[in-house]
Amino acid sequence: MKDNLLNFVSVVAALLIIAICASLFSKFINEQKDAGLRAPQPSPQQALDKYSFGECETEADCAPTGCSNEVCSSDKTLVTTCELKPDAPDTGIFTCGCVDQKCAWYK
Repeated sequence: MKDNLLNFVSVVAALLIIAICASLFSKFINEQKDAGLRAPQPSPQQALDKYSFGECETEADCAPTGCSNEVCSSDKTLVTTCELKPDAPDTGIFTCGCVDQKCAWYK
């Protein structure tokens, strides 16, 4: 009977230690999120820069290319994967053209 009680107390103590560790770990993770240590999100301009490629001298040097016309590029033969990306420029809002000698999307 004494051994059963000792085993029971040992199991309860082990479970208590596990619960405390889990609680502390959860608190640590939440503090990291609150501290802003998550991966930074790109600004809208950085997202547009991601879909801009090549140098230019005139507007005619740049054109929408890629499978979904999501890249503004001086390389009109540029090929991309055919997938709809949520951060791709909306061609109803942005225009592909030459900005500071670089092909870029602009409003």
